[in-house]
Amino acid sequence: MKNTENKVPKVFLDTNILLDYILFRNDEALAAEYIFDSSLDLKLKIYIAAHSLTNIFYALRKAFPIEEQNQVIRLLCSLCTVQPINAENIEKAIDSAYTSDLEDALQIQCAIESDCDYFITRDQALFKKCPIKTLLPHELVRELSL
Repeated sequence: MKNTENKVPKVFLDTNILLDYILFRNDEALAAEYIFDSSLDLKLKIYIAAHSLTNIFYALRKAFPIEEQNQVIRLLCSLCTVQPINAENIEKAIDSAYTSDLEDALQIQCAIESDCDYFITRDQALFKKCPIKTLLPHELVRELSL
């Protein structure tokens, strides 16, 4: 872990984990809820990529009316530190060897730019290439004893 023992772990959440949490759509949703609860208890700090917000807004268009979509986005912005997207981190993502999928590479690049200790995703392909310790949500809950 990058942080010293007395520092709060920095956790980056991939878009799929955010959607699991919002839609409570699979077994990892409960672990994602523990992660968010732990951030409220100041046991960890959550980071997300700015483009995750637009992806989530789009994904929720059939499940929620526009007012509720906006509330979800505002809530995520209040609970998480949003890593901005700029030309430099897009170029780094394109040039990286993390994955050929630009969206995934940009997620990883944003986690690196945020100096996160953990990258949380369900995308098994990212476990092999991500230079940050990559875990499933329930693995993070167990590792940090949340």
